[in-house]
Amino acid sequence: MSTKSPNGPTEDELARFVIALHKAAVEESSRPKPPLVCVKLEEAGRILHDYGLDEVLTAQDDPVLWAMALIKHWPRDETGFQWLRVPFCYWFALGKRIDAQGRLQLVESWELERVGTGGFRATEWDLSRQLPEPWRSLQISRPSKDEPEAVVASGQMLGPLCGNGAAHIWLRQSDGTWTESEPPTSSWIS
Repeated sequence: MSTKSPNGPTEDELARFVIALHKAAVEESSRPKPPLVCVKLEEAGRILHDYGLDEVLTAQDDPVLWAMALIKHWPRDETGFQWLRVPFCYWFALGKRIDAQGRLQLVESWELERVGTGGFRATEWDLSRQLPEPWRSLQISRPSKDEPEAVVASGQMLGPLCGNGAAHIWLRQSDGTWTESEPPTSSWIS
């Protein structure tokens, strides 16, 4: 028999919640991946502005790579940003590539804040702070501008021991767009 805490759910309610979060993470990781949407340089600035990143990325960052990664992992459709209906902490980071497996040493990060009804603003995130759960992240290596390849890592943590993520090498194409390598160079699930 489970007892109700005066400040929260019963043990049974908490266990059911954790199981549901784990099931959601497994379902998310097993969904077919949507095809990459190619973005030209002319479109990239508008896309970065929509996500609030146009003012934080620098000349070292490839805007087409960022735009394509954003569209792949956090797409916007005709009704807006569907993925924002769930109250996650959305977190972006830049990192220096440290090995062939695509691991990144993070050097800068931002949290995505909603501004008004349709816009976002990226605000600095202190890398020493723990991310509040649930969260989703997108991390890209720097520099990526004029580089032949870059690391793009994405992940999510839905609750305690309930998350997944992967890192892929993205390769620059002759037309300036990018393709994602398969299989991932590293992945995790908890």
